[in-house]
Amino acid sequence: MKKRFVDIIRNPPIWLLVITYTVAVVSIAMAVVFSLIDVNKILWKIFTYIIYAVALVSMAYSIYTFVYIAPRAKNKFLQWADKREVTRQIVSNFGVRTIIFAIGSFALSIAYGAYNFTLSILEMSVWYGVLAAYYILLASMRGGVITYHGKKRKAQKHGKIVENEKIKGIKRYRNCGIMLIIMTFALMIAVLQMVLIHRTFNHTGMMIYVSAAYTFYKVTMSIINIVKAKKQNDITVQAIRNINLADAMVSILALQTSMINSFGGSEDLQNADALNGATGAAVCLLVFALGIFMIVKSQKQLKSETSIDGVTPQEDIDEES
Repeated sequence: MKKRFVDIIRNPPIWLLVITYTVAVVSIAMAVVFSLIDVNKILWKIFTYIIYAVALVSMAYSIYTFVYIAPRAKNKFLQWADKREVTRQIVSNFGVRTIIFAIGSFALSIAYGAYNFTLSILEMSVWYGVLAAYYILLASMRGGVITYHGKKRKAQKHGKIVENEKIKGIKRYRNCGIMLIIMTFALMIAVLQMVLIHRTFNHTGMMIYVSAAYTFYKVTMSIINIVKAKKQNDITVQAIRNINLADAMVSILALQTSMINSFGGSEDLQNADALNGATGAAVCLLVFALGIFMIVKSQKQLKSETSIDGVTPQEDIDEES
């Protein structure tokens, strides 16, 4: 009996997983609510501590099940993905995966840009106008790379030979660098608004925690993917990852302003302008430097490629359609 119980705990069946996750969610929610209620009755305190203990144990066991299930779930997913060409490419090809995810980011940038543009018109707000410009620039950069890959894939599908394909890719990379520099000026206006008229990003309630977790994830994955992108031959894949890194740096600034508003004391709020100004200046400088780096790198590669193809660096190469 004891051995069977241990085996069930070590290898949880579906019914145990459902019970565990349900108990974890409910007990954690109750623990949060009870922590906000101040009752001095001893029975209430005992009950509260019991809920805390249940939440801790159920959360710890849930983490164990995630660790236990993840490898098996991953293997089953890879087996399923390997049976289909599209999913096999997404799983195994970093470049394809980058472009697929870029499509989702492109759609979100368009949505955020339209939302902020609408607010800027309705409220006659420079702040929302700047945010709209920021998201539109993000969408333009991602959209340019996505369009390039769409045309490239279509040409390959029909067996066409694309002339100067690598040069076109380098030019897309360079254009992204130029737009990052333009985006820096939009960010500078946003930072000035933060300092001069105290406009900030706001995440109310539990959204501040969601935003913090997402920002941490975005920054971490951006750095990891930047390293991976350097090993790719396709420079436009590197462009997407550079754009994502710039976006992640801006998210740090947005999170900082939200956290100061939500958790800052009176002294923190008094120093908020200086802190936001310093962080904003650092983000602007990093995004600007990233844009310069991309332009310089692309120009060096363009000179190298045009020399190999027998074209002098001074000759102008027609932009891709």
